[in-house]
Amino acid sequence: MVFSSAAQRERVIRYGCGAVVFAVLAAAGLSRLDRVSPYAVAAEGICRELIEGTTVGRQALISSVWWPPLPILLRLPAAALGGSGAGVIPSIVVAAFLGAATLLLLERMLSLWEAGWIRIGLVAALALHPAFLRACVDGSPLTGVAFAALLAIFCLAEWVRTRKLRYLSTLSIAAGLLPAFSFELTPWLGLVLLVLGCDTLFTRATGIKKRATMLLACLPLGYVMGLWALVSWLIMGDPVYFLRSLRRLDFWSGPQTVYWVPPATLLWCMAPSLLLLLLSLFRRNRAGIVLGIASATPVVLVVLQLHYQVGWMTAPVAALAVPSACAAIAFLPAALQLKPAARFGFLAAACVGAAIYTAAAYRGPDPLPVERLPQDSRLRLARIEQHISGRTRYPKVFVCGYAGFGLLGGHEPHPMFVRNLDLSIAKEKVDYHGHTLYVLLHKPEGRSAMDSVHWKDEDLFTLGSPSLLYDGDWGDWRLFEIIQAPGGRD
Repeated sequence: MVFSSAAQRERVIRYGCGAVVFAVLAAAGLSRLDRVSPYAVAAEGICRELIEGTTVGRQALISSVWWPPLPILLRLPAAALGGSGAGVIPSIVVAAFLGAATLLLLERMLSLWEAGWIRIGLVAALALHPAFLRACVDGSPLTGVAFAALLAIFCLAEWVRTRKLRYLSTLSIAAGLLPAFSFELTPWLGLVLLVLGCDTLFTRATGIKKRATMLLACLPLGYVMGLWALVSWLIMGDPVYFLRSLRRLDFWSGPQTVYWVPPATLLWCMAPSLLLLLLSLFRRNRAGIVLGIASATPVVLVVLQLHYQVGWMTAPVAALAVPSACAAIAFLPAALQLKPAARFGFLAAACVGAAIYTAAAYRGPDPLPVERLPQDSRLRLARIEQHISGRTRYPKVFVCGYAGFGLLGGHEPHPMFVRNLDLSIAKEKVDYHGHTLYVLLHKPEGRSAMDSVHWKDEDLFTLGSPSLLYDGDWGDWRLFEIIQAPGGRD
């Protein structure tokens, strides 16, 4: 095969290596299906409902900012092709693909910033980091979050450095997609747009160009949020239904904590960003300043989240810590305007430091513990089924909230279990007349506290209601029987 230029050969090698990395990550994930993330199990259930065209599937896609639609939509084609036997394979394939894409993007950034062959070491340090490696093989959405945010960081720095329109347009697309990937990144995204606005304000450009810059940067974000509101209005009858849980600030705090990287070592990721920021301020390097701010902020947000006891929100934000630290390291020689020899020595030392950091991370705690294994959910479901079947002939159990998708999994559960995201007891009594009706609620903590069944009635789990009779606890789940007239059930 003949190549017309060295650039083509380099491109073929880059994407060929990316394909190999993707294949290795996907194979590793498929070899450990029993250790998938709870998100992958829940996403499998949502995709199955969407394929079957059910109302609860459409509701699950758009009814909560804490379960954004884009990760589900990325899994949907693979789930449709795989059919009912696909299981969590679509989630593993998508997570591995986006993980490989993140590594390719980082390599491209380092190549553009003249990191030389040392960039391979920095990319390998990220690829082998236990937190990133786990996210690539367990089907979680964190690799997609890391890719979209890293793309925003790269395009922000390049726009400020080169003023090429393609970087601004790509930044605007990444900014528009980020809330649909992870709502937890909204504060970070707001800061990125604020930094972009400040840079635009102090550039030597006409007022029309400044307004056009900010309009282009914010237009995709406004479009995505407007589309989300429109679909929410069409499906839920309320354009801001997916935002309703934000008013329940008292539910935000809780003991559930999932770290993407251990908090003690997370602070080390901030050192290169702070160094880049300080040196760029001293040298008045605008690109270095914006990159330093954007790459240091994730660690600050994680510290604030832990301080306010919302540790369940840390994983998507902390997913940026290691990739953004690698980007800051690579940009430091350009900010310092080092000569080639000094640049090579600095990057070699940084590569060794990144390797030591990655090796040390394996000696720390598990960065992303599995909250609930699939076999645990199946066992609990079987016990609940046995308990109810021994009491009545025609039961129906409404499994409420997004946690219900994880409990029921992607397999077809007993017909008595019904997934439900918008519980209306009066309506269920009419729709299921003649059945003995039950409601199964997850404990309102962490992400589960954001389900509509809890923000509509804050005391439903602890105190029940006049229409519910407490039946029993099953771990994190509580079972209630819906009180009906004697003639209304078996």
